[in-house]
Amino acid sequence: MAVEMSTAEFQPQADELAQVLELLKQSQISDTAVQREVQKKLEELKKIPTFSYYLLYVLTRMTNEQQVTRSLGGLILKNNIHAAWSTYTDEAKRYVKAECVHALDESNQMVRTTVDVVIASILSQESIHAWPDLVAKLLDQMHSDQDQVVVGAFSVVQKICEDSAFYQIEDREYALRTLMPALVELLLHQNTKVRLMCLQSVNFFLGIRSPFLDHFIDDRFLARLFNCMNDLEQSIHDCLCQALSLLCNLYFNKLTNYMPTVARYILHRTSDSVEHTALEACEFWLTLAEEPANCREVVRPYLAELIPVLVRRMRYSEQDLRNMKADLECDELIPDRAEDIQPRFRRSKQQQQQQQQQQQQDVNSMTNVDHNQPSDDQNSISNTNASVDASDHDDRTHNDNDNDDDDDDDSASGCDFSVDASSEWNVRKGAAATLDVLSNVFRDELLPHLLPILDGDLFQHDWLVKEAAILALGAVAEGCANGMAPHLPTLVPYLIGCLNDNKALVRSITCWTLSRYGHWILQFPNERHFEQLLKELLRRLLDVNKRVQEAACSAFATLEEEANFELVPYLNEVVQTLCAAFQKYQAKNLLILYDAVGTLAESIGTCLAKPELVDALMPPLMAKWNRTDDTERERYSLLECMASVVVALQDNFLPYCTSVFSRCVHLISCNVQTTPELVSGTMDLGSNSVVPTTQNNGTSTTEVGGQDFVIASLDLLSGMVETLGQQLITLVAHYNLVELVKRTSLDQSSEVRQSSFALVGDLARTCWPLVEPHVMYFLTVLGRNLEPQQVSVCNNAIWALGELAMKMGSSLLPHARTLCRPLVAILNRPHTSKTLLENAAITVGRFGVYCSTEVAPQLPDILLPWCLSMRNLRDNDEKESAFCGLCRMVIVNPEAVVPHFAYLCDAFASWSSPKSELKALVCSILYAFRQQMGEAAWQDCVGKFPSPMLERLQYLYGF
Repeated sequence: MAVEMSTAEFQPQADELAQVLELLKQSQISDTAVQREVQKKLEELKKIPTFSYYLLYVLTRMTNEQQVTRSLGGLILKNNIHAAWSTYTDEAKRYVKAECVHALDESNQMVRTTVDVVIASILSQESIHAWPDLVAKLLDQMHSDQDQVVVGAFSVVQKICEDSAFYQIEDREYALRTLMPALVELLLHQNTKVRLMCLQSVNFFLGIRSPFLDHFIDDRFLARLFNCMNDLEQSIHDCLCQALSLLCNLYFNKLTNYMPTVARYILHRTSDSVEHTALEACEFWLTLAEEPANCREVVRPYLAELIPVLVRRMRYSEQDLRNMKADLECDELIPDRAEDIQPRFRRSKQQQQQQQQQQQQDVNSMTNVDHNQPSDDQNSISNTNASVDASDHDDRTHNDNDNDDDDDDDSASGCDFSVDASSEWNVRKGAAATLDVLSNVFRDELLPHLLPILDGDLFQHDWLVKEAAILALGAVAEGCANGMAPHLPTLVPYLIGCLNDNKALVRSITCWTLSRYGHWILQFPNERHFEQLLKELLRRLLDVNKRVQEAACSAFATLEEEANFELVPYLNEVVQTLCAAFQKYQAKNLLILYDAVGTLAESIGTCLAKPELVDALMPPLMAKWNRTDDTERERYSLLECMASVVVALQDNFLPYCTSVFSRCVHLISCNVQTTPELVSGTMDLGSNSVVPTTQNNGTSTTEVGGQDFVIASLDLLSGMVETLGQQLITLVAHYNLVELVKRTSLDQSSEVRQSSFALVGDLARTCWPLVEPHVMYFLTVLGRNLEPQQVSVCNNAIWALGELAMKMGSSLLPHARTLCRPLVAILNRPHTSKTLLENAAITVGRFGVYCSTEVAPQLPDILLPWCLSMRNLRDNDEKESAFCGLCRMVIVNPEAVVPHFAYLCDAFASWSSPKSELKALVCSILYAFRQQMGEAAWQDCVGKFPSPMLERLQYLYGF
């Protein structure tokens, strides 16, 4: 019901006002029955148009009423405004706003705060530009000679400034234009609280890129701002450091002429005895380093002063040590509190896939087999800007997201300072992050300022000084890698010795720092640094201090990724240590231990499948699997770990399959809610919209934690099915997995659908008799998930379609043209993910194996992007089937090839060793074109090909 009535002469009725007041007073009674009645009455009153006016009247006009009652009326009004402002008439809106502006003169602090809340609620509903009376009133109060009035005005002004980033451009510029000049004037106000609130408001505005600010930020503005450098109030300096960081980020050119002043001030504040001020100063350096050229110019003159300050700030403070209970060296028997266990997130599947590709390359080099070299750039007649990827093509995305954010690092630079026990960002972490980013900007130029400090600090008797120096060594490991290399033959043995330091915090930071130099250590196997480091790290995994256990386990996981097969000679010791850790670790470190076991499996692959290693590792792992409750965070880490282990153990995992398989099915079933009519219904294959829609369709995971369990369980099942294949068909049938994945493939979560589609493809490949009766269902769902905006979902849907196509054979014919159409659109879509293009090309090619007559008419739109994508892939089964399908399309529609014949030949030349069937198809196509052209035209055509490409064609196909 619209709020409408004549407000010009609004006068409350005495009896109705009394009812409202009584209701407000009753709402302050804590009795549950009374509260229930109050809530019921409130719901009834909300339907009465005048109710909001009574609430407003109580708030703004009844000065003799108790402040709690007035404020309560305002809060209920705020809720009404938030829920129903759009139903208020224009006259009602004007009245409410006018009364709120009037109430800005309220002297009672509680009531005034409530008025501010109501104003904020209105501003969340409509434009600041449409409320000029409010701005005029605030400006008037900001210039009052009464400090209390000015401070009161800022409670609303700050809200406007904070929200301005979300305003429409016109409103944002209006707020800046009207408020910023007044704010600049007040930076010199005599009242400290006013200056602070003013600078805080300015900072909200400085986070906005604005045409007005481009003009407004001038010498006068900066002079007023720099005047705050001399302020005696500490919190002003916090805000000033923030202001300078914001200016550095968006308006650096405005600071150019004043950078010596700014840099000198920030350097001084980096040394500030107040930690949060020093931390804000570190944030300035981090912001500046985002533009390396600017950073070099500004910071170079101050490096000699800044580096020692940063190293000092990296020392633990006394408060840090108290918070961490650092004096407790032996704490392994103390159980972790639930709040100490931070959530762990899914690792990037892209990283895992890249690691598997590198692992395969390492296997090839170990066995002296040269597998599938890709065509060189010089062989190609393609655009020289085209991407050439020498890595194996992974046939699906799983949980990768092509536009994922960077890894969850603890610093702005990507250097993980989680070895600091504090979960909060502090000055120690800020200083370490600053040193890290500066090392990446200045590289080895930084070392002459750092190494003399470390030469002394590393050998200090004061363990806090020594610990910070070891942290500094780790911070520069990446940026100063070349310059540090000559010092590492001495430093690495010293650091390995520090792993036995009597202080746990020294041992833990040393684990981290050594992991940062793992790449260098592995370059010199004859020096035995790796063997010594591994031995000591394994000892530290079983340390009596939980923080050292955590650091050692994380460092070992990092070393695993670097070492890969270098670990194989030490696997017995490694596995024994990991098994001992299972018996020793508390809840938090168990999560990291699962990660280390999973990383080991990914790093060494089937080398872990030796019976003695399986017999040692699996009993403690399965004991945890069988004891862990399905609602615990530990279960999720176990699922991820087991997904890696099953791939490594291969058939040796079979004895454990039933327990793992059944638990995964149970986790999915418990955490997915189904809409039965959609699952059992029929769907239009021709629809291209994503399934499901948001209107109560499909399935949904019960909560975010449940969603994680579903995704991890699907990925584990997918790994089991892919690895063990037809050996699992009995389990798949017994637990009705195909029906379950039909449910999850309709989930509203794109991540759940993504993992579901990977499992669909694996089931199609290995358990086809169970999938075949449901093939039309899956074709429909997959066909309606070919939206390239959702890259990872689309990727897996495309891959699964390709697997279905290879199994369906000619029975795909009635649907091939419809399904192929969106794939062709993806192939021709600009700025599309490389992996998505490759998967689309493979699946289109696979459609051609059995349905070439249906797909060949689209060859003019397929051929060029197809060739450009496929030429970069290494030899594998997917590439072979796709090429066979394309060749059959070419045979059906050879005329479509003529404009892009050179690109087709380039794709043919990308093979290292095509199998006989494909080779015969290619030869027949080349021979047919040669015959059709005639010898002279043929020689003229191929004579334009690059020489390396011609040599490959001659070598592979005799042409």
